[in-house]
Amino acid sequence: MPEYRTFLTVHLNDRKETREALLTDLLELRKQGQDKCFDKIIRMIEDLRLNGLNCRYIKAFKESSIFELKDRTRDGGARVYCFRISKNDFAIARAECKKENDADIGLIKWTEEVIKAWQQGHEVLRPKPKAQKENVEKGEENERKSKKIN
Repeated sequence: MPEYRTFLTVHLNDRKETREALLTDLLELRKQGQDKCFDKIIRMIEDLRLNGLNCRYIKAFKESSIFELKDRTRDGGARVYCFRISKNDFAIARAECKKENDADIGLIKWTEEVIKAWQQGHEVLRPKPKAQKENVEKGEENERKSKKIN
């Protein structure tokens, strides 16, 4: 059983989406025939789940709270952007495969926005971490109670 848990993310503006961003990215890689990158991304995430910060692919990303899982394939550079939500939990934000060496700035900004929304208490993680889920349920219960009183 993995030592570390991973959660998928949605953007604050896309919370009604039925598919998490990583899944959309992976489907797009399959559609483009980038199977080597697809497979590498799955392996990198599995290594993260087994080894956490000791993952062989993980690198802190340029003075931010974003981590990058990164390796090369014949299709190009496979990258996964994630962030740490607790000692043993990571949120997987986005993934890409590209020939250029630099990270996609748009995906980095997207991930930064998700981190900020998560820090502000917005529900951008799926499935909800237990503590967040309990806090939301308590808040909903308190809201129902206050409506009964009024």
